[in-house]
Amino acid sequence: RVTLLQGRPSPSKQPFYLIADGTGSIATYIHLPPFSSNTPIYGIDSPYLRCPDRLDPVAVGIPGLAAPIAAALLAFQPAGPLAIGGFSGGAMVAYEVCRQVAAAGRRVERLLLIDMCCPRPISVSGSQEVEEAGWKVYESIAARSSGGGMWSVSAATQRHLRGVFACVAAYHPAPLAAHERPARTAIVWAKKGLVRRCEGDGEVMGLLARVGVPTVAFEGFMEDARMGAIAWGLPDKTERDLGPNGWEKYVGEKPLCLAVEADHLEMPMPGHVHLMHGAMEEAFAYLSK
Repeated sequence: RVTLLQGRPSPSKQPFYLIADGTGSIATYIHLPPFSSNTPIYGIDSPYLRCPDRLDPVAVGIPGLAAPIAAALLAFQPAGPLAIGGFSGGAMVAYEVCRQVAAAGRRVERLLLIDMCCPRPISVSGSQEVEEAGWKVYESIAARSSGGGMWSVSAATQRHLRGVFACVAAYHPAPLAAHERPARTAIVWAKKGLVRRCEGDGEVMGLLARVGVPTVAFEGFMEDARMGAIAWGLPDKTERDLGPNGWEKYVGEKPLCLAVEADHLEMPMPGHVHLMHGAMEEAFAYLSK
């Protein structure tokens, strides 16, 4: 489903499509203030939003998750290049949509990736333990947000989140070919790590230590396959960690890289969403050149 989030559709303005994050719902984007360009912003829910148990990392995976979204985009905008993006898992889906749209003879011209590591080229020994430890971090955060807190979500949403994490971990795509690549790509990173949220949870911190998951940045950690689909978001990022972080190998150019003073989960929420909005404004200006 393609839903108008803000702006007024106009033949003179290229619409921008935001793909739902791991929650499966475009509600993640509802706190974004209007953009100065008045660009029509549409959101696309996950096709597995209401059936998260069917989101299998092998039978469906990121390609299967992206396929109905690509089809919906092509039907909704039957001509012209596309401009798409997503936050977290939605960014990974957006990358795959680029490939599938190209296979249909169309092109994603502009791509916005919001706080998502690049695809991992391999699965490494012990990766399942790392993914489980990463999930425990999210469970710890959700528990601390109980009673309607920021990331207290329904059981179905938790299953969708876990399904998307598993799909991201199992996704090892090739770089986009020349005809599949966006003309321009922008990336927005969260500077703060999620480890700050669970430092008071001795059980989770002990698990991270036992599994060997680093909670402090080290050179190259953003591209290290051992960090999996989740653990890369734990350490605070230093200035050296705010570049393309491997995405340039997949999109075929050096993207514009921006960063905000927030952690991954704060970015789209009241109190910090204005920071993400400001970075998106800058990204949109770059992408539209």
